[in-house]
Amino acid sequence: MNEVLNVWSPYVFDKITELMTSPMMPWYVCITDYYNEDENPHNHKWQHIAYHKDVSDTYMAPWLTMAVGDAISRSGQNLDEIIRVRCSTTTITPENHVADPHVDTDFPHMTALFYLNDSDGDTIVYKDVYDESKRLDQTEYYKQYVKTPTVDYTVTPQANKMCWFNGLTYHSSNSPTTVAKRYIINVNYTIKA
Repeated sequence: MNEVLNVWSPYVFDKITELMTSPMMPWYVCITDYYNEDENPHNHKWQHIAYHKDVSDTYMAPWLTMAVGDAISRSGQNLDEIIRVRCSTTTITPENHVADPHVDTDFPHMTALFYLNDSDGDTIVYKDVYDESKRLDQTEYYKQYVKTPTVDYTVTPQANKMCWFNGLTYHSSNSPTTVAKRYIINVNYTIKA
């Protein structure tokens, strides 16, 4: 597992946290269960796609791409390109709701998660990796080849912490049960060899 604590200076961390927790922050619902057809009232979280390469960006894109790009570069990775920056919040549930395992996109990339608050609701990273050579989308690949994922490790959210891993590795979010909201920034990117 790759992780860094206190990834941003207190000033940058405070400014990013202010942006994401502002009452003016536009949040959009995001379904978290892809494979299960049972109705679950906790089958969602809230997201804001701040930046998506060649598609769109929002007023937050310049701030966030600079902050996450700097942090990724300073972690020793040779950053090539940021593909997507997605802000996410998961609200408290009576019991942990583990989202279905997924990959964010189905081509080679890296994924970094930036946590903005201390929370329960660990990120679960599995040993299972999507194989793009099978020419299936990641949901169909999961249904045919993975079915029962094997947990590799979990990451507990801590304020100003970053973790990163191969983006083709299946992973899941997990809802908090002890704090009102779990805030993260999910970044997909490529690195130079």
